[in-house]
Amino acid sequence: MEARRHLVWLYEQLPALVEKGLLSQEQAESIQAYYGPTDTKPAYSWAFIALGIIGALLVGGGIILIFAYNWDKLPTAWRTVLSLVPLILALVIYGYMLFRKRHSIAWVEGASAFLMLMLAASISLVSQTYHIMGTTESFLLSWLAPSIALLFVAPSSLCAIIYMIGIASWALATKGAESVWYWGLLVAAMLHVWQAWRSGQVLRYRLTAWALALTLPYGWFGTIEASIALYGLWGSAALLGLLYLLEAFEPEDKPVNPIALPFRSFAAVAICIFLVVLTYWDQYEPLDWAQLWHGNGYAPWAARVNLAVWLAVVVGYGALLIKRFRQWPAYAYFPALFPLFLLLWLSLAPHLTDLWPRLATNAYFMAWGIAYLYAGVRYSRMGLVNLGMLIILALIAFRFFDTNWSFLGKGIAFVALGLAFLGGNFALARRLRRGKME
Repeated sequence: MEARRHLVWLYEQLPALVEKGLLSQEQAESIQAYYGPTDTKPAYSWAFIALGIIGALLVGGGIILIFAYNWDKLPTAWRTVLSLVPLILALVIYGYMLFRKRHSIAWVEGASAFLMLMLAASISLVSQTYHIMGTTESFLLSWLAPSIALLFVAPSSLCAIIYMIGIASWALATKGAESVWYWGLLVAAMLHVWQAWRSGQVLRYRLTAWALALTLPYGWFGTIEASIALYGLWGSAALLGLLYLLEAFEPEDKPVNPIALPFRSFAAVAICIFLVVLTYWDQYEPLDWAQLWHGNGYAPWAARVNLAVWLAVVVGYGALLIKRFRQWPAYAYFPALFPLFLLLWLSLAPHLTDLWPRLATNAYFMAWGIAYLYAGVRYSRMGLVNLGMLIILALIAFRFFDTNWSFLGKGIAFVALGLAFLGGNFALARRLRRGKME
């Protein structure tokens, strides 16, 4: 097992050595050919990892419940000692893991999660013992800030996920200018995800990237001044555009599992929801660019921090837009260009009647569905065909409730769409079967 681990490490270093010019590609291939392939059987069992994590959570919860029993009847000195016992025990276990079991994923995840939970327990118990007044936000901050080390000393995905949920909750609970500290806390989570991606740890990357994608909107809306359209509306669209373009595109005829692309999959779904909301939007106010600098209700320093984050998102989106342009498949144009469409929409809408922006949004949404259909039929990808049909079906379903069509007209439209849905699937299935037979 030790030799296998060293061999895996060596193979992971070869691409970096080739990139830096220390080895040629031929030399790297010769090294791999000399040592041969690594054992494909994993050196760990996911069952052991899951059991380790669950065990740590159960033990942590059990210790908290045991201490809660007759807690108020204990003397202050005893309560102080008992408050620190869980943390000391967790530190001992964590130290053992660092020096003896550092290469065991089950030990890393279990010991790290146990230490993170016991840190929270000790902080809350000491605060309760000495009646230290505080808020939920102050507790979360005092717990999560020291926990950053657990994301890097022996990188733990479970701790990173708990941390992301925690800082997003803190941003939502914190009101006003103080919430912008979320961006500083977020840097640690982003570095953890980046390290997982850079080291080629696929499962760790996917888990933490999904956690980051799902918690980021809560932190974003808990921090920015959503009443400013360039933050709440267009800034959100630019952030989604950045996430969509973050992962490189594969050719259309080489489908990739959406689970393997956390940022793009999340952004595509979020943009769909965004477009549905815009089809009902009727608040058209001129864009006030000065608000980006002065803010609306935050302190000046907090407004500047949000502006810096906004500029980073916009510049990142623009850079990736240029970089990925040649890679775009047909269906990627609409989600990738959505921020530009929305900026044009917000600039022109105050000068037009409500009808035109809504028509433009519906047309954009419909064109996106058609692009999915086109790509699915062209490259025989049933998933894209169904997604295109679902987008079109969703658009028609929402229009069902806010149009003056008769029930007969609506019924005919749904029947026609359903038949087209079934017919498209049937035709594509026959095409795929013929391709396999040939």
